[in-house]
Amino acid sequence: LTLVVALSMPLALTIAIGWMFFAGDSFNILSMTGLTLAVGMVVDNSVVVLENILRRRSSTADLRGACIRGASEIVMPVTMSTLTTVVVIAPLVFMSSERGVRTMFSALGMPLCIALLGSLAIALGFLPSAVRHLGVGRAALLAESEFGRWSPMRALLGFNRLLLRP
Repeated sequence: LTLVVALSMPLALTIAIGWMFFAGDSFNILSMTGLTLAVGMVVDNSVVVLENILRRRSSTADLRGACIRGASEIVMPVTMSTLTTVVVIAPLVFMSSERGVRTMFSALGMPLCIALLGSLAIALGFLPSAVRHLGVGRAALLAESEFGRWSPMRALLGFNRLLLRP
């Protein structure tokens, strides 16, 4: 499951780079800055959708139903969260009447917005399907919940007990 979420990042960035290619934009420092800013934000949608699917999966035996219901319950909050960021960033494109300034802000803002919208499409379209085809069973959920209870302090205390054993 971690791999599915990890794949959402390069997929979203690939969507943004593909959009830049077909739009005829150049790949420069400003567009790379926009993509760099997007890296941390594109994972959020996938994590939220996956968590809701796993929550649904823990309460039902039907994986397909958990994927459909888990993703459909979270569509509106995830979409609004992403659109909030896009609405804040998108006016950068129309910020100034000077062509040079507008070109600079466009090179920064558009890749970021496209990557965010791509991550939304991936989280709502690709992720539930990937989870369904991976066939996450109850044993995998149990293993993840055991790992979720792991903490660095517990590990350190356990390691210290091992070292200090007479």
